[in-house]
This record gives sequence, structure tokens and C-alpha cells, in this order.
Amino acid sequence: MRVVYDPSHVLHDPVTEVRYGIAMPMYEVPARVESIRAALLTDDNFSFADATDHGLGPVTAVHHEGLVRFLDEVWSMWRKHGGGGGSMPPQFMPDTVLHPAMREGMGEAPEPSAAIGRIGYRCWETMTPLVAGSYRAARTAVDVALTAADLLLAGGRGRLRSGPATRPPLRLADTDSARAWVLRPQARRERPHLVARPTG
Repeated sequence: MRVVYDPSHVLHDPVTEVRYGIAMPMYEVPARVESIRAALLTDDNFSFADATDHGLGPVTAVHHEGLVRFLDEVWSMWRKHGGGGGSMPPQFMPDTVLHPAMREGMGEAPEPSAAIGRIGYRCWETMTPLVAGSYRAARTAVDVALTAADLLLAGGRGRLRSGPATRPPLRLADTDSARAWVLRPQARRERPHLVARPTG
């Protein structure tokens, strides 16, 4: 079985998440994928392949461009305005989120321009902290997932011959927001790629 892997996933490595109002060490960490990789390296039934660049097209096909732009630029915006200095951890998470009830009867809310407002607009859980490498890790995760899909399609309809070793983990997320350890959901980003490609 081919396993698609890229070490860039380690760039998404927040220190702390907040669950039930309590700060605690991150549950989802790079060591998860690295321990799986280490185990697979000892098994001759698995071989590793590098991810290939698929560009932004597959990303914007399933995610609003505003979310992609937010993930790309919000870290540098936050740091530019003093975020993460002093005793604060070197990560960024929302402290206030946009709840639909707050806008009831007023129409859609425009996206704020400040970094602290934008993260509350785009991320609505405190288990999704961002760090300097989060965007790059998320982009690479897309390429890992889509490369695995390419290999699977190249192998025809027989048994599974490829799979991605990627993170942030593969859980459901919205098209224009991020939550619960998820920056981009694999199932959603792979599906159009698989459907659009004939298998013969």
C-alpha cells in the first residue's frame, strides 16, 4: 500500500486548547501522524510517496475564498498588531465568536477587518488555535489527500492501494469556517476531485 506523507504537517503545532472553559494541552498533535508513520516504516507492505502540488483550485472549489484568504494572512496580521507577545502563548484562537442570534433581523454580518475580529468570524471553537505554520500545513494536507486520491484512481476500482497520512485531522467542517482541530476537511475536499476524475 502506498502512503502519501509530507512532513509539513508538523508546522501546525499549537500548545494549548480550551475545552469546557479549561485550558489544557492540545489533544491533536504532530506526534499522532509521526507515530503512525514510524510504525508503517517497519512494515514492508507499506511504501511512502511524496505529495504533489494541486494548487488552490481544489481548495476554492469547496471552500469560500474568504476562508482561504483568512487562513493565509491572519497570523501575520495578528502578530503585526502585537498578538502573541509577552506571556501569551504563540498561538491565536477566538475569544468571541459570531453567533447567528446576535444578527437576527439585521442581515448577514460583514467580515471584520481586524485579525481578532476575523478569527471570531471564521473560527467558532477554542480548540482550533492557529500558529505561524497552520496555513502551510493545511495547504499541504490538501495535496497529501489529493495525491492519495490520484494514486487510488490510477489503481482502478480494485482494492485500496493508497491512503493519506495527514493532519489536521479529517473531521467535518463548513465551507467558510474552521473548528475542532480542523482547518480543511479531507472528505469534503477529496469528493469533487474523485467525482470529476473518470476511473475507466
